[in-house]
Amino acid sequence: MAPQKPTIANFFADSGTLGDGITDADVFTLWGISGAGTTVAIYDGTTLLGTTTASSSGAWTFATPKLSDSTHSLTAKATDSTGTSVPSDAMSVTVVPSVTSFSPTSDNWSNPITIDNQPWFIENGNKTWSLTNPDPHTIRVEVRPGDLWGDDGTARSEILTVNNALDQRNGVFKTAAGVPIPIKNPYTGAIYSDGVVPSGQISAFAKKVFSQLPDPTTSGFANNYQALPRIPTADNKGDVRVDHYFSSRLTGFFRYSHREYNQVDNPTIPLPLGNDASNGNVNIINKQSAGGVTYTVSPSSIIEVRMGVTKSIGGKFPIQIGMPNMLDAYGIPGLPTDPSIAGGLNTQTISGFAAMGRRSSTPQFQNPLVLNRRTIAAFA
Repeated sequence: MAPQKPTIANFFADSGTLGDGITDADVFTLWGISGAGTTVAIYDGTTLLGTTTASSSGAWTFATPKLSDSTHSLTAKATDSTGTSVPSDAMSVTVVPSVTSFSPTSDNWSNPITIDNQPWFIENGNKTWSLTNPDPHTIRVEVRPGDLWGDDGTARSEILTVNNALDQRNGVFKTAAGVPIPIKNPYTGAIYSDGVVPSGQISAFAKKVFSQLPDPTTSGFANNYQALPRIPTADNKGDVRVDHYFSSRLTGFFRYSHREYNQVDNPTIPLPLGNDASNGNVNIINKQSAGGVTYTVSPSSIIEVRMGVTKSIGGKFPIQIGMPNMLDAYGIPGLPTDPSIAGGLNTQTISGFAAMGRRSSTPQFQNPLVLNRRTIAAFA
């Protein structure tokens, strides 16, 4: 019996509007679910892009080769000793240029290049060098032997960005003016006076997490990322009531109310990271039934009996559930791997910065049942 049909869950990075299937990255990572230990082959239409192996939990990831600026129909097939599965449902991904403005003569901070919607400026010290745009995702700088590269205090030829917050993710700390910020290792006491943390002192886990952060949307080192993701919400409710006249003395009624609420609270920090402020997938169902009868004993005396039943089922679940877990994605053992509760980065808190990863208080689930009975007898 051939393996089960695999799934492609999502891809990173989905730039711009989350969920629109458009990215300005021509190399990105797919992830999904397949049978444990199966070989997963990824296709772009009929072209094989490469293969990867599903983990013991069935999760798999695949980094694509460089893709053209066009719409790609991506599918997956799983293979094991019993055969090859049918293709997964196709995921459509459109690759668009990331370098949207280019000028080889930009100078003196007056005519920036636009890369990923960020302005980049060129400044040179009257030296001959070449700046080209070989493809919509690449800026190439070429210097000749003897050209100055770096700042010697008198002349320089360099590409500068108005926002070097990205450097911090690689362990490079400088002021906005480019002056190194000395960094102290709190564990060893070593001081890196040039503002550069040696790559060997940065864990593989930290490097991967930082590489998955979105680029800043504004300049500066603080409050430099803004996003307003879509939050699809469906809130449907209704009531029905029946009143019945049994006789001049006996009447009754029955009412049923139903509400279903579903919301996808997409995180401000896009997947695969997410952030602690996201409620994820929120699902609420409320059902209520109520009925009663009223008996008129006399013109001045009645007996009334009513009964109400309310059943609520509600929960919120991290939007990362089903994604590769901490072991598969980051190599961190000892955490749950059950795909019904695991997936994505667990909550990461860095003092002074927005928390990343899953919301620490989810998943949550409630299912209360309330019975409300009332009897009224009035006599005169």
